[in-house]
Amino acid sequence: MIKPSFKRNWNGVPIIKDKEIDVIVEQIITQYNPKLLTNPQAIDIDDFALYYLNLKQDFKFLSHCGCIWGMMVFNDTRKVPVYNPELELAEYIEAEEGTIIIDNTLLDDSTEYRYRSTMAHECGHWIFHKDMFIVNEMQSSLFDEPRELAIACRSKDIEGQSGRRLVTTNDWIEHHAKYFSAALLMPKSLMEIACHEAKQNGLVTTNEALIRYISRIFEVSPTSARIRIQQLGLGISNVAVMNRNLFNWNDLPSRFELIEDF
Repeated sequence: MIKPSFKRNWNGVPIIKDKEIDVIVEQIITQYNPKLLTNPQAIDIDDFALYYLNLKQDFKFLSHCGCIWGMMVFNDTRKVPVYNPELELAEYIEAEEGTIIIDNTLLDDSTEYRYRSTMAHECGHWIFHKDMFIVNEMQSSLFDEPRELAIACRSKDIEGQSGRRLVTTNDWIEHHAKYFSAALLMPKSLMEIACHEAKQNGLVTTNEALIRYISRIFEVSPTSARIRIQQLGLGISNVAVMNRNLFNWNDLPSRFELIEDF
């Protein structure tokens, strides 16, 4: 597996721009399965996570209300908090290093898009953030600060608004994982091909039609497709930001604000 290299800030958070994540993702896909980059198509996210990244998978109720969609476990632990609906209380379970835990509410067919986004999101945490959290017993000392054993990701981290300002460590690592998810499920080069062909061949004439087209090809939610089209400037009339009237911006959950650096 390709291990991307990048600078880190004082507390280990990667300093990486969105456009660099796009490049890294396509390098990873090239190593995983280069045929995926020959024509627009949906990636098998389970195969990628379980057989390329060699991660494990489990399914639990992660909260009483379904607000936590996924969790990335970085270290062997007996203290992963989950919810037991039969007893109506929280409890701890064991989990091994490198386990993705998906909330049971995402197993319904109607939430397939959310499942795929959550799996890709947790893969992003593993690729970009495992060095921040994995405990190396050979190098630890009495003076080391305790590390988080796992990261729990809420719905707003995975499918929430994209315009929030990135300030805290958590803001940045969730942004990395969210952008990675979009780049993995909708690679930049394939998005350019798909949008160009759809417009050139008259398959779509409006941005709403383009959003539905991208959603169907890459098996992502219309909201995710809309934001990705905007990120890459691939809307109708060439570049969406050059003609805001052609893009139905009012349908976006919020104003998109790209903050690429610290």
